[in-house]
This record gives sequence, structure tokens and C-alpha cells, in this order.
Amino acid sequence: MQKQTDTAMDAHLFRLFCQTSLPLLQGARIEKIQEPAPGLLAISVYSQGHKRQFFFRFGRKDSFCFAGQNRLAANRPPSAPIMRIRRYFADKRIAAAVCQFCSRRLWLMAANANLAGTAADQKTVWLCLDLKDGPSLRFLEEGEQPEPDEPNWPEAGTLAAAMADWRSWTVLTPALRKTLRLLDEPEGMALLQDLQQGHGDVFLYTDSDAEITLALAWPLPAELARNLGEIQRDDIAAALSDAGQSLVLGKLARDRQTALLKPAQKRIRQLGKLLDKLAADEQKFNKMAACAGEARRLQNNLWRWRKDAKEKTLILPDDGRELALDDRFSIAENMARMFHAAKRARRGLEKIAARRQELADELLALKNLDAAHAPEIAPQVENGPGNSQEPAPKSGAARTLLALQKTLPKNVQAYAGQDGYIYLRGKDAKGNRAMRKYASPHDLWAHVASGPGAHVIILRQNPGIEVPDTTLDEAGALAAAKSWLCAAANADVVFAELRHVKPVKGAPDGKVVYDKVYQSRRVPVEPDIESRLTGMATK
Repeated sequence: MQKQTDTAMDAHLFRLFCQTSLPLLQGARIEKIQEPAPGLLAISVYSQGHKRQFFFRFGRKDSFCFAGQNRLAANRPPSAPIMRIRRYFADKRIAAAVCQFCSRRLWLMAANANLAGTAADQKTVWLCLDLKDGPSLRFLEEGEQPEPDEPNWPEAGTLAAAMADWRSWTVLTPALRKTLRLLDEPEGMALLQDLQQGHGDVFLYTDSDAEITLALAWPLPAELARNLGEIQRDDIAAALSDAGQSLVLGKLARDRQTALLKPAQKRIRQLGKLLDKLAADEQKFNKMAACAGEARRLQNNLWRWRKDAKEKTLILPDDGRELALDDRFSIAENMARMFHAAKRARRGLEKIAARRQELADELLALKNLDAAHAPEIAPQVENGPGNSQEPAPKSGAARTLLALQKTLPKNVQAYAGQDGYIYLRGKDAKGNRAMRKYASPHDLWAHVASGPGAHVIILRQNPGIEVPDTTLDEAGALAAAKSWLCAAANADVVFAELRHVKPVKGAPDGKVVYDKVYQSRRVPVEPDIESRLTGMATK
């Protein structure tokens, strides 16, 4: 089934988000403002004794916002607008928050923002988070503030007229109008009254892969739901978090995977050109191979002419056809050259066949890889609807692995684990450093404790994923197999998020320090771990 292409957050769902988020935002201290990807804003706050992160994806077709407990680290420098927002809001408390749900805007006012020495020093600074147009700073006069929405709602008996004149009714959003057109007036009015009261459940819709593709503040009619699975959730914050993991962070992971495998797309184009060149060479060699027949005909009739004679053409009596020769050489020399060219052509055709099969196998492996499906690299996020902890398909991990093996540098190895995760391991100190550019800050780094050894990175979709113990044991065994404990029965392995692992300035390649441990484990050392994982990837 084709996935939804327009996943813009509806205004009524945005209203539910604001109702659950405003109590957490008012009075909270803003710790970090980051831009993990273009159009994606992450605001980390400390509120009511907990750290939380609010995500805002801006845009016309894929806007969404949600809150989560896990921080998504930015792996890119912030843009100029984000730097300007940081100037006024970083490390400040949120003095006020206002929701304008019809326009899908959330306003935040910074307490004690430093405006001294600016033209706006007698004003208050507000951050307007507009899901359609993006974030912007607004400077309002002292005592002035945005007003919450108080829109008009259609009354009984006016729904049909309101639908005909929907531009005058801001509460009749595009997604809501699609549903209302399929309901009779009493059902439509009942739905509007529920939405007007501003409370209710969140309805999540999943595709055949159990991935969330749509979230709404009301249930879809059967005509619109079609083959989608419906999940009703009364915990609004948790439902939006689950939806955001799929709609926002899942898309971010797919974009990251596309960028990671960009060299594979370049290789596909190269393979196409190489196969075209092989076809041209094959045509030339086939023409050369045909010389063997002409040479045999000439050999059978050679007694008719002097061997040292030089001719441009000969008429062979067996069929009367004209045979072109090179008059720089004798008739006997022309015959020998024809036999030699045919022999070379046969050897060339054998090499072309072998090379074509090799290129075709590589091309098939790359074309079978669907770079738009990042969940094939790692399991879905957290427990919840559409986010089960079932392993990713081994076939998907195998296809991803095949493509990575074609694009990674020679000093970086890639393996696929039994839970569907991809592991990267450096073959030497330079490989330990090189593989970091293929990873994200929330990926897990593994290394044996208290001694030299290989670095291993576990690629995971986002920081919300709880990595299974079996995956940690496999990654630890990979690290231990190329370490000072390779002959031991067990090894103590340290795991840390890559953002907490820093290269040592001025030290040799691969020398790092870590300032926060994700987990420490004692894992069994498996001498055959590489062959086991290699065999698993081919299943």
C-alpha cells in the first residue's frame, strides 16, 4: 500500500498538543535550541523536575510537533535564524505560552530577555513557532501579547452552509472537511461539538508494515481509512510521541540513510556505463571472432595463389564472395592475422562474460536496496502502537549491508546482526576515525575496557530506541574479537553514545575519551563472530 504523502498536522490535533504541552512549558528553563535537520527544531527544557525535548517539524505537507524524553543531538551547525533565537532564548525561562491553534502557532515569551542596547529594549521578545512558515522572533510592546484563538463554530442546522462557505470558518480544516463530507449532519455536528470542547482521544493510523502514517483528533470514516489500521489512544502526549517518532524522526532516519547510501547511487550510474561499454566491446569482439571462418575459407583455397602475393581483395571460388585483405601483408600473413584476431576475440568474450556477470550481480544488489526504508536498518522506536520491538527483516538488513560494503572505505567493515542492526568496525586506527562520518551522535560506540582494541558502532534509527541485549552482546563480541582480550573467555565492554566519545586532540588516530557511559557489559568472546554475522546476512 502506498503511504500517505501529506502528513501535515491538523489544527485540532495541534490544539491537543498545546493543551498537554503548555503546563510543561510555562516556567520551564530552556536548556538547548538545536536544528538536527533543515526545517526541524528541537527545544530541550527542564520542567517539573524532568528534562524534555519538544520537536517541531515545519512545512506545508509534513509539519508535526510532539514532546519526548530523549534528546536528539544535532550533527550539523545551526543556521543563522536559529543562532538568533538562541541569543534571546537560550538558558532563559519561559514566562508565558499562548496557543493559536487555528493558525497552528505556539507563542513563547522569554523571561528577562536581554534587549538592552537594542532598538527593542522596551519590548518583550516572543518566539512564534508557526508550523507552516517556521520559527521567528517577534518584539511586542510591553503588556502586549498574542491572544488565544476563540473561533466561531457552526451551530445546528448551519453545517451545510458552513461547508459551502468553509473559508469563513477557520475550524473547518482541510482534513476535517474530508471527513464531514462523508457524514450526515447529525453525525457531523456531534463531531464538531466534541472538537469544540477541546478534549478527546488521538487516532493513529498504521500501514501494512505497522508504521504510523497519520494522526488525527477524530476517527476516519471507513471510506477514508480503507486498509489502514486504527489505534485509539487516550494518552495524548504518548500518542503524539509515537506518531512523531514515525512521522518526523523516522523520516529523518530515512533521509540520513539516503545520504549515507548516496555513493551507492553514483555507483549504479557507473555500473550502467560500464555495462554499455562491455556491450560495445562484445560487438567488436564478435566481429573479430567471425574472422576465423574467413581465415579457414582462405586456408582451404591458399594453394590457388602465391603465398607472398599481396592483394586488396580475393574472390573465393567456393561461394564467389569477395574477401577484403590488407595489401600491406601477403595473403598468407592476412590469413595468420585473421586466425590470431579470432583467438584474441574468443579470450576477450570469455573475460567480458565474467566481467558482465560480476557487474550485474553488483548492480542487482544495489538496485534491490530501497534507501527510503530506514526501518530495515534498525527496529522501530520504543514500545507502543506501530512501534513494536520485533526485529527488522534480515533481508532488508542484508540489502543495506551489501550496499554499505560497496561504499565504505576499505578500512571499515560492516556487519548485520540478528536483530536487524548494522555494525561498523574499524580495521585499524584510521578506520576507527573514518567510520564516524557514517554515524550519528545517537549511535552507540563499543570498545573493550582497559586495553587496546577495535572500535564498533551500532547504527540506530534515533535516540528513542532501546537496543536489545543480544545486539549489545554481538557488538561487544565484535569489539573483543579484535582486541587484547581476543583469546579470553569473556570481555568487559563499554558502550557510549557517539556524542559522548571525543577524539583526543594531538593524539594518534583512534585515540578517544568518553565522558558518559551508556552501559557496561561482560560479553562472551566469540572467535567466529565475523563469520557468523557474515553468514547471517546472506539468509
